[in-house]
Amino acid sequence: MNDIRRTILWVIFGFSMVLLWDKWQLHNGNKATFF
Repeated sequence: MNDIRRTILWVIFGFSMVLLWDKWQLHNGNKATFF
């Protein structure tokens, strides 16, 4: 159970990092990397 919860947290963390990177690229005037 604990391993599943930790894995889910890592997936959420990774996805939020991707979203933040995308917003940062747009903020700096670059083209969106992913979306």
